[in-house]
Amino acid sequence: MIGQYRKQWLKWHNGYERSARIIFQRAFKEIAQDIPFDRMTVGTYKSYMQTHVSKEKIFDSYVKVYSEVGTKHGKRVGVQINKQINEKNFTVDGFLNEFQKTLIKFLVTNEGSRITSVRQSYIKYLTQIMSKGIEEGKTISVIATDVKKLIKSRNFYRWQALRIARTETTAASNYAATVSSSVSGVLMDKVWISALDERTRQGRFNHLEMNQKRVHLDKAFNVSGEKLMFPGDPKGSGGNVINCRCSVAQVVRRDADGNIMRIADVETPVRNIIPNIGTNRIIRNIDLDKNKFTPAKTIKEAEDRMLKFAPKVDFKGLPLDKQNEILNALEDVLGKFNVTLAQDIGFQTKRTGSWGTAGYRLENGVPSNPQFIRIQKTYSKNADKLSKKNSEVFYRNKENRLKRWEEMLNRTDLNDDRKKYYSDKIKLLKDTKRWTIEGERSLYTTTVHEAFHTVDYKYNARKIFGEQLTKNKLNRGDWYQVSEYGGSQLGELWAEVGAAMQTGTKIPSGFEKAFIDTLKIIGAI
Repeated sequence: MIGQYRKQWLKWHNGYERSARIIFQRAFKEIAQDIPFDRMTVGTYKSYMQTHVSKEKIFDSYVKVYSEVGTKHGKRVGVQINKQINEKNFTVDGFLNEFQKTLIKFLVTNEGSRITSVRQSYIKYLTQIMSKGIEEGKTISVIATDVKKLIKSRNFYRWQALRIARTETTAASNYAATVSSSVSGVLMDKVWISALDERTRQGRFNHLEMNQKRVHLDKAFNVSGEKLMFPGDPKGSGGNVINCRCSVAQVVRRDADGNIMRIADVETPVRNIIPNIGTNRIIRNIDLDKNKFTPAKTIKEAEDRMLKFAPKVDFKGLPLDKQNEILNALEDVLGKFNVTLAQDIGFQTKRTGSWGTAGYRLENGVPSNPQFIRIQKTYSKNADKLSKKNSEVFYRNKENRLKRWEEMLNRTDLNDDRKKYYSDKIKLLKDTKRWTIEGERSLYTTTVHEAFHTVDYKYNARKIFGEQLTKNKLNRGDWYQVSEYGGSQLGELWAEVGAAMQTGTKIPSGFEKAFIDTLKIIGAI
């Protein structure tokens, strides 16, 4: 059985590898095509590489590879599981639901360092090409022309893309196999199957001796001192996982009498079958853990942690406690949903009436590619005071508006259309509970609001959110039940609902459901 599976696996892996290589190579070409080589100078080409090589696009290529390879392999493993138990416990829909639900979280939690390494290697590759041209005495324009020709060639970054593909297809397929087993309804063991050829690694990390090692599905393999949930596990060191072609076979666990052991029969259900998926930080149905934030001890630490989300941070002069509020919000939202900003995080650079802004680029008329988050300087230093004052103004104006409209409604010279007009406005305003989501910490809440705008820009969430609102029978008039500001437009409603859920502010359950369902559909949770 093992030998047969090994042969089948290597055949599958070769196919997965080819598909993944094409995806990665195409992504690297697209990234290079976006780099403005013509605008570079001898003194700026290195910085241009750092700012224009998109980590987001590399991450997207990982999502595509894992989705394509994982879906194929997970289904194949499921078929084999059903053959073992002579039942149809495994269903494609059950697998796909679990796989799609957990994939992004798995990648965000486990692949960050790999993606960073891939990005830096790619930058180094392009930088070396530029440097070599300069050393040869070529002008920047000539070098740019040469690079553009290279990008269009069939072999551009081909070998490197193949190496990445080999590593990631092993991880993707074995991860999908684990997911398949987790939805089978029966207790499973996993068996490490080494490739067993001249390329099988030995020495410091010995995969030859791992052959046919068997552990419970929710346990890790001990691979030369490292704990790996499966071959290619991203948390393993490079020497243990890069170019690995090992696999896992799923084996049904049986009792002493040979009967299949089912999860439902176990007093303490098996947990953590799907490895290394962090907890979500959105409340209600998405498992918020508010206590995980560790405040920065210094201004520099706060800035360094913010620099994970943008190439530039500038809150000069802002006290540490305020910077920690902002940092807390960024880690709760940008960190959870893998959003990286192209420009900066800092104070607003232009005078504006808003307390915070989130920038984007338009792609085909749709806001995308999140650029920055900026907070008004005066507001950031006095957020709670200004928020309280703003709330008082809203409630005072609400009373005045209601009084004025009720007086208009009582006029005898109004026709039916005007009466309906004022009647609708009164109902709408009475349903409006607040101007905007405030939370217990105003600066934190404002930053969360702006951060959820960037989630929208990255995933084009508002379109799906609008569809989910309709599905939950929430019309435009209902939006004001979240906040008056949320009622202004769909993008603001999205950010307001996100802020409400993150701060525990009570809003109608239909909005919460629409929000959560949207996050699931876009693959964010």
